[in-house]
Amino acid sequence: MLDGYVGMAFGYQRDDLSITVQRFGLNRQQRIAAIVRALATYLHDHHETMAQLRALVSPTVPELAAAPGPQQPPLIPDLRLLDIVIWTAMDDRIATRAGKPPKWLGRPVGAHIPSEAIAPEPIYPAGINPR
Repeated sequence: MLDGYVGMAFGYQRDDLSITVQRFGLNRQQRIAAIVRALATYLHDHHETMAQLRALVSPTVPELAAAPGPQQPPLIPDLRLLDIVIWTAMDDRIATRAGKPPKWLGRPVGAHIPSEAIAPEPIYPAGINPR
């Protein structure tokens, strides 16, 4: 989940996490650590905002609903939810800077695709299928 788009949200260049140059006086490992700390701090400081986001989107995407019980985690953790928000925001920023319309913001909500419909399918050697 830590990629160039997430790095861009924290002021880095898109390729700063994959090259060994110094940026902001930090090497690659230090930049990654700084971004991870920033994500953790955001999630800690804004847990109520993340709960509101879940409540807002879960009618459309039930997989994003809050945990069913106090001892159970949600199906999609807050870190992944934040990653989705950051990724789509950065994708729109790139499109807008290129003079194109946003890819995500303002688009109509599409039909819900349940998680079971996109579950991975195992690949078996030729001629072998246990089904």
